[in-house]
Amino acid sequence: MRTESYQQVFTKFITSQHWHTGVRMTFAVLLPVLILQHFQWLQVGMVFPLGTLCISLTDLPGPYHHRVRAMAYSLLFNLFAALLATVSNSMPWLIVAELAVLGMFFSLLGVYGNRVNSIGLIAILVFIFHLDTKATALPILQELALFTAGGIWYLLLCLILYKLRPFKIVQQLLGESVMEIADYLHNKAAFYSTQPDYDVLFENMMKHQVTIHQRQEELREILFKTRLYVNEATKKGRIINLLFLDSVDLFERVFTSPPNYQQLQQGFASTGLLPKVQRLMLMISAELKEIGLAIQMETAVPKNDAIPYTLTQLLEQYFAYRDEHLTTENVEHFIALRNVLHTLEDVVERVQRLQLATGYTSKSLEVKTERVNPTLFVQKSEIHPQLLWNNLSFQSGHFRHAIRVTIALIVGYCIAWIFNLGHGYWILLTIITIIKPSFSITATRNWHRLGGTLLGSVLGVVIIYGVADATAQFVCLIIAMLVAYSFLRLHYFVSTVGITIYVLLTFDFLQSVQVRNALSDRVLDTIIGSVVALLVSRFVLPYWEASQIKEKLLAATKANAHYFNTVAQKFTQTAWDISAYKNARKNAFIALANLSDTFQRMLSEPKETQQQLAIYHPLVTSNHILTSYVASLSYYAQRRSFQFEKQDFEYITQRVQNLFAFAEQLLESEPEATADTAAVVGENKLQNKVQQLLESRKKAISQGFRNDESSLASRRILSDLKSISDQFELVATLLIDQIKLIKKLPANTK
Repeated sequence: MRTESYQQVFTKFITSQHWHTGVRMTFAVLLPVLILQHFQWLQVGMVFPLGTLCISLTDLPGPYHHRVRAMAYSLLFNLFAALLATVSNSMPWLIVAELAVLGMFFSLLGVYGNRVNSIGLIAILVFIFHLDTKATALPILQELALFTAGGIWYLLLCLILYKLRPFKIVQQLLGESVMEIADYLHNKAAFYSTQPDYDVLFENMMKHQVTIHQRQEELREILFKTRLYVNEATKKGRIINLLFLDSVDLFERVFTSPPNYQQLQQGFASTGLLPKVQRLMLMISAELKEIGLAIQMETAVPKNDAIPYTLTQLLEQYFAYRDEHLTTENVEHFIALRNVLHTLEDVVERVQRLQLATGYTSKSLEVKTERVNPTLFVQKSEIHPQLLWNNLSFQSGHFRHAIRVTIALIVGYCIAWIFNLGHGYWILLTIITIIKPSFSITATRNWHRLGGTLLGSVLGVVIIYGVADATAQFVCLIIAMLVAYSFLRLHYFVSTVGITIYVLLTFDFLQSVQVRNALSDRVLDTIIGSVVALLVSRFVLPYWEASQIKEKLLAATKANAHYFNTVAQKFTQTAWDISAYKNARKNAFIALANLSDTFQRMLSEPKETQQQLAIYHPLVTSNHILTSYVASLSYYAQRRSFQFEKQDFEYITQRVQNLFAFAEQLLESEPEATADTAAVVGENKLQNKVQQLLESRKKAISQGFRNDESSLASRRILSDLKSISDQFELVATLLIDQIKLIKKLPANTK
C-alpha cells in the first residue's frame, strides 16, 4: 500500500461515524470522571459515568427522534434493572430467577429490530453491573439517581450536538456508502484483467454488496423519516437527498454486467483495450473515494478532467480498432464492448454530478432528478405485542436465541457463585456481549474477545509498570477509551483490546484492588464466559443458517421477479411508475444482500451443518448475476435511444415471468409445479428482429460498408436491440439453470 493510501485510510477513519462516536462517548464518560475526581468524589460517584456509558451504547445511527426515544426507554429499563439487581444481589436464588425472566424477555426484544434489541441487551448489562456488591457504598436511591443522571447527561449531550450539526451523521453514512461503492467498482475492474479469478471476485462483490445495502438502509431510514430531508426545508438537506438518490442510481449502473466476461476476454485479450477499461474503472473508483471523503469532511471535490479525457481516449481507440478489425465473425464482440463503454459513459456522468453536489451550490440542484415517493422506501417502526407473542415458538430463531442467552447467563452466574470468583460478573458480561443469534458470529466474537483480552492485558501491564508518569498513563487511558468505543461496531477484536487496557488502568488509578488480581480475574472470567457462550451456542437449540437459506433464496427470487417485472414494463407498456421501479430495485438488492449474508455465515459454521452446500453455492452466485442482468436491462430501458416496439418484447417477457413463477413454485415445494408452467406459446419477435438486423449488418460489412454514415441509425438500433435481447436471454438461461439446481434439493429442504 502506498503512503497516499495510508493517509486516505486514516482520513476516512477520523471523519467516519465510528471515530466521532468514539470521541463522543469518551468525552461523555470522561468529563464527569474528571469533575468527580476534582472534588474527590470519584470513589462513590463512579455509577454516574457508568450510566452515561450504558445509555451511549443504545445510540445507534438513525432518525434523531428514534435515537432520543430509544435512549429515553433505555433509561427506564436500565433504572428498573439496576433497582432489581441492587435489592436482590445478596440472594443468589432470586438472582437466578431474575436472570431467567430478564434474559428471556430482553433477548426476545430483538424481534423488533436492532435498536430495540440494543435496549434489551443494555438492560441485561445494567443488571449484571449492579450484581457487584462492591461497586459503591452509596445508599440505593442515591446510587440509582446518579446512575440515571449519567444517562440523562449523555442524552442532553446528543441533543446539543444534533442542534449544532444536524447533517453530520447523514454525511458520514453517505460518505461511507459512496466509498463502499468505490470498493465494489475496484473489485469489478479486476474482471477486465488478464486471467481473472471469477469465483473469488464474485465472492468479494457479494461481501461489498451486503455492506452497501446496510449503509443504504440506514440512510433511507434517516432521510425518509426525518422532516429535515422529506420536506426539503433547506438547500443543504435537498442536496444531501439528491446525493443519496444519485448514489443509489450509480450503484445500479456499477452493478450491471456485460453479457459475457469470457466473451470479452476472448475477443479483446490481445488488443490492449481491456486493461484500459480496467484502468478507467480504477480511476473512477479512486474518484468515488475522494467524493466519499469530501462528503464526510463537508468539502468540495475539484473538477477532475482526467477521467473524461481517459474515457474519450478509450472511445477513440475502440472506434479506431473497430474500423480496422471489424468482421462478420467478431461483430457481436464489438457490440458487447461498446455497451460496456456506454455504461462507463453513464457512470462518469453520474460521478461528475456527485462531484458537483459536494460543493453544496445551487447549480447542483439544477440537474433534473426523478422524483420518488419516500413513504414507499421505509417501513413503519411500530411495535406490536402480537409480534412478540408470535415468536414464542421453537420454530422462531429469536425464541431459540433467547433460551440460549438465558441458559448461558444462569450457568455463568452459578459458576461465579459456586467458586466465589472475585469479579464473577465479568463472566456474565462476556457471555452477553459474545452470544449472538448466529453461531458463526458468536464463534468469531468469541475468539476476538479472548484474543483481545489477552493482548489488552499484556499491553495494560506494560503501560502500568513501564510508564511511570501518571499523566502519560492517563493519556494512554484516553487513547484506549477512544480505540475501544471507535471500534466497538467496526472491529470487535480491536475494541476488546482497548476495553481491557482502560479497565486495568482504571483499577490502577482508583487503587480499589490490586492490578494483579484484576488482571487474573479479567483473563479467567473472560475464558470461562467464552467457553460457556460457545458451548451453549453450539449445543443448545442451535439455529443453523442452512435452515434459513431456502427462505432467503425464495425471497430473493420473488424480489428479482418483481424487479424484472417493473423493468419489463418500460419495454411493454406506455406508463411507467418510477417510484414503484425504484422500490422494487431496493427490495431486490436487500433480498440479495440478505441471501449473501446468510450464505457467508453458513460457510463459517461447522461442516456437518452445511447441508447441500454444493447446490446453494452456485444458486447464491447466480442470484447475484441475475440481479445484475436485470439491472443491465434497466439501464437499456432508461436510455431510450430509440422508441421500442412494445409487441416485440411480449414473448420474451412472458417467458421470463413464467420461469420466475416456476422457480418460486419449486422453492415453495408446490406439488402442482411442472415444467409446463414455464411454457410460452408464440413467436420471439425480438430475437427474429435482432437476427435480421445482424444478418443485414454482416452483409454490409462483407460488402465493404463497415462504418458508413448511411447505416448509422440501423447500427445503433442493432447495438441496443442485440444487447437487450442478450440480456433477456441471459436472464432466461440463468433461471433455467437455477431451476435445474433447485430440483436437486431434497424434498425436506425445499
